[in-house]
Amino acid sequence: MMWWLATLALGQTVTGLEEGDWRDCQNHSPIAGTAGFENARAANETNALAYGATGYLQHVVLPQLNDARARAKADGEKGWHGSGGYRFRHTAKAAVVPTYEVSSGCPADLRISERPLDLGSVNLGIAASNGTIGLFYTSSIVYGYTPSWDPRERFLYGMTGYVYGSVGAVLAPLAGSDQAFGEGVSAVQTDFVVGGIADLPGVHARVGWVGSQGLYADVEADVPVFVTAMIDEPSLSNLFQGGVRRLKTSAGATSLYAKNQPVRPLPVLNPGGSGFAGDSTGGFNFTTGHVVQENLSQVFDVQAAVAVAPRPLLHEAQVGLHSKVDEDGKAKGVDYLVRGGVVQLPDMWFYGVQGGLRPTFRAEVGLAISEDQGAASVRYLVMMNDPEQLLLFPFAYNAVTMGATIDGRF
Repeated sequence: MMWWLATLALGQTVTGLEEGDWRDCQNHSPIAGTAGFENARAANETNALAYGATGYLQHVVLPQLNDARARAKADGEKGWHGSGGYRFRHTAKAAVVPTYEVSSGCPADLRISERPLDLGSVNLGIAASNGTIGLFYTSSIVYGYTPSWDPRERFLYGMTGYVYGSVGAVLAPLAGSDQAFGEGVSAVQTDFVVGGIADLPGVHARVGWVGSQGLYADVEADVPVFVTAMIDEPSLSNLFQGGVRRLKTSAGATSLYAKNQPVRPLPVLNPGGSGFAGDSTGGFNFTTGHVVQENLSQVFDVQAAVAVAPRPLLHEAQVGLHSKVDEDGKAKGVDYLVRGGVVQLPDMWFYGVQGGLRPTFRAEVGLAISEDQGAASVRYLVMMNDPEQLLLFPFAYNAVTMGATIDGRF
């Protein structure tokens, strides 16, 4: 229902679609060389990096495995334990693409129009460890398409992507990892990552191979200082972050870390094909320092970030309210999170984006099916202008993202 309302609201923002019979304009072609065309191509590339198999491994599967191992240790259980999950995510209007309608029945005044670029992703994953060594595997399918502004059509396309994406994620290793473009800006890509786990005294390492990017490595110490890096093709930007993650204090859990997120300009892409034709120029490193205090009085979170490059500015300031958590930061039964504040990015002329403060919002609701070792949970989220997502898609101001996650441990 929330998806329906969101797409309906987005559809109402476009004027002129009610003139003539726009339903006869269904054979469209994006207009190359426009900012919207280039933004859409970049959005598909970024979607593959952000919501592919690697991101799902790092942000969902491995944390769930750590939780399963911690619970097993607390219960005095030995042997192998693991985690697994499934995630679906959809972003409505990540970009707006100028198009030319070539249908014979399309009214003349509608032949040049705009269409939204909607993005989707489906992830599957599993990981297991005996406390010293282990294995992990995740897969993904990410896609983007340009429907009309009609909410019914967008809902149908979204559900079709959900079904086909679920099948594609299962068969990801057999499909290859090259991104295929169709109609100029529509795209689809499968990916996977497989690797091993080594938990040694004081050091925890996860090393694997990503089908589309190469080596993946995550090394964390018990301090808990962490360093994360993703090493990919030379033409893509590398991400680096490090600091203190969720250090337990009397006030809750404190995180202090620095992050360098290269913001690349519109990439030079192969016309009609896939991948990059050459390295991009004109981008910059967006370097930020972050302070996060979670679980104040067990129900409040506060987080702030300041950018130091390319120029000093307040990047984000947010306050969150969530369900009461225990000493490990876990909620029981039905839990929720509501978080909001402001976010800011610098001017980015190559995206046609003007900087400045904008509102940010995120809401989540989840249900823990059981609290035993073999537990599972279901979670739903909706967000707008989320700092992490907006940094990945700088041209997607006020885009609405929705998603569902199913997790389990054994």
